[in-house]
Amino acid sequence: MRGLAQAAPWGFALACVIGATLLRLALDPLLGNHYPLATYYAAVTIVGWFWGVNPAIFTAVVGYAAGNGLFLSPRYGPWAAHLHTLELPAYVAICTALIALT
Repeated sequence: MRGLAQAAPWGFALACVIGATLLRLALDPLLGNHYPLATYYAAVTIVGWFWGVNPAIFTAVVGYAAGNGLFLSPRYGPWAAHLHTLELPAYVAICTALIALT
C-alpha cells in the first residue's frame, strides 16, 4: 500500500499530461500552430498545487516532450527552426514561475 501512495503523485502528473495532450488535440482545429504548449501550463499548475515541486517539474518535462513531438516538430519546416529555440526558454520560464507560485 505504501508503494501505491508513493506512486500517486507521479501517476497523477502523467494523467495530467495525457489530459493536457488530449485537450490540445481537441483544440487543434481552433488553435492550429498557435499556442502549441498552452494546455501543459495548466497541467503543471494543477500538479504543483496538489503534489508539490518535483511532480510539477516532471509534468513540465514530460509535457514539453509530448508537446514538442506532437505540436512543434511536425508542423514547422526548416524555415521556422528559430521558433524551437524561442519556445523552450519561454516554456521553462513560465513553468518555473507557475511552480514557484504553487
